Amino acid sequence: MPTTPSSPLTPLPLTHQSTPQSPPPLPKAPRDISSAIDSDNIILGSRTQKYAKSDSAHLSTANFGLTFALASYEANQLDGDPKNLVQARATPDSTQFEAAMVAEKEQHELLGTWKLVDLPPGHKAINSLWVFKRKRNNAGEIARHKARLVVDGSHQVPGVNFLQTYAPTIWLETFHFIIALAAHYKLQVHSMDVVAAYLNGKLDEEVYMKQPPGFDDGTGRVCKLILSIYGLKQAGRNWNIELNTAFKSLGFIQLITDQCVYVCHDPASGSPTIVAVHVDDMTLCARTDTELSQLKGELASKFKVMDLGELTQILGMEVQHDSSDGSIRLSQANYITHMLESVGISNCNPIATPVDPNVKLMPLTDGDPRIGNAKFQHDYLSGLGKLMYPAITTRPNLAHAIQYLSQFSI
Repeated sequence: MPTTPSSPLTPLPLTHQSTPQSPPPLPKAPRDISSAIDSDNIILGSRTQKYAKSDSAHLSTANFGLTFALASYEANQLDGDPKNLVQARATPDSTQFEAAMVAEKEQHELLGTWKLVDLPPGHKAINSLWVFKRKRNNAGEIARHKARLVVDGSHQVPGVNFLQTYAPTIWLETFHFIIALAAHYKLQVHSMDVVAAYLNGKLDEEVYMKQPPGFDDGTGRVCKLILSIYGLKQAGRNWNIELNTAFKSLGFIQLITDQCVYVCHDPASGSPTIVAVHVDDMTLCARTDTELSQLKGELASKFKVMDLGELTQILGMEVQHDSSDGSIRLSQANYITHMLESVGISNCNPIATPVDPNVKLMPLTDGDPRIGNAKFQHDYLSGLGKLMYPAITTRPNLAHAIQYLSQFSI
């Protein structure tokens, strides 16, 4: 997604003026998504194999344009991350996951997330569980192992241990636009991660949780939650309230059109500082190193953060900066590579057209054994779902092919 700067930075009309005045005209907005085709982002097409014939009366493994949708896979996640403690302890990297669990528990003890108590009469303790993730860098290599302790919020009782739950999330269109602005106005784009973000939220309701799996002391006591741990229905809202309060105290304005974006103007130069927040990931845009350093220091005074430096990946996308022309490019080569590997077609040849316009696909005929086959339906829909994400992020040229294939959902 190349966007090239074409003019020096001018103040953006993002704040209200004390007296009415016309905002300075903005240059034509740069394109946020490139129409160029990357060979590493093409899936598989009919010029490498023939999957369908115009006179075919059904869709089969031999004639279907996207064979990955018919492939069998066991894990929903492309990385095959363990889904529970038993699976984590059975993986080759179980030692790293165990260390991540210990670090997570120690972090909770340090913050005072809960206190061990006897369960009061009339109350129920909800289950706790572990969520595991292999965190990768922009090259697709495993950077660290993460274990997060969460609660099973599906057993919370409305009106008893939670009330309101709404919390905003950033729009992908907004993120594309911010990246385009950063390239156009030559802003520096950095990233920060808020450590245990949800634990910054205050919990007002009375909630009891069972002790973490693998760390039960055998006393029968439960954890009375003090902080908004991950998994609680109100945790996202509580974190967002704390986040919004912190940014307003720093002089930022929350956008009405996207409540996960905060903007502040330097009173002297008028140059904008923009922060886009996705749960605990912050994308920082500022014009100078001084402004960036000041912003990072202010955020560090509010939360425990990790400075990740220049933005290289976000929301499953790789971000490449070209210092020669100031352009910024978004891609998803790693995501697509893992997707192809998960269905066994990583050696396919790239072509320039996502779907062959000369091939007419037909629905399955009555009596075909795949009609009503739950596994076939799951694999087909899962394949389309995996393709939808790059289509709405970096590969809009896939949209028509996905829409066409969706017509044959069983």
